[in-house]
Amino acid sequence: CTALRISDFNRISKTNFTQDHTIKIKTKKTEKLVEIPLNQMLYTTLTKYDFEPPKIEEQTFNKLIKSISEEAGIDTIQTYEKIKGGKTITISKPKFEMISSHTGRRTFATKYYNEGLSTITIMAMTGHKSEKSFLKYIKATPKDHAIRMKEHLIATGQHLKLA
Repeated sequence: CTALRISDFNRISKTNFTQDHTIKIKTKKTEKLVEIPLNQMLYTTLTKYDFEPPKIEEQTFNKLIKSISEEAGIDTIQTYEKIKGGKTITISKPKFEMISSHTGRRTFATKYYNEGLSTITIMAMTGHKSEKSFLKYIKATPKDHAIRMKEHLIATGQHLKLA
């Protein structure tokens, strides 16, 4: 819900919440000030903790999220290529093994990108400094891009109209 790195989320305290119902924090990695609006689910969760969310070590979080993902049946085999030692190798493993704290951050960015939110607005939440690095970061497929273009064509009245 926040697009924050776990290291930044673990630094949140009451002082980071504004009267406008946003989280305002200077990120540790890029030292960029980000301001993120609270959605209903996050607000409800934070009220349970009196706006002092519990801290969790990244390693512990990653073990837990993998276990929860496996229990939830997120186990389709994912195959990807990686360059190692100048050679391309193919790796296949269950999806739950690939999920980590950073997956939520990428999912946030990709979800809102696919919903049509501007890259500049999403980058203001994630703290990315360049659109080039942001576009490498999101996981939009060629199909996602085609859907975005189709929606644009429909919105502008340029879409295909078959008789």
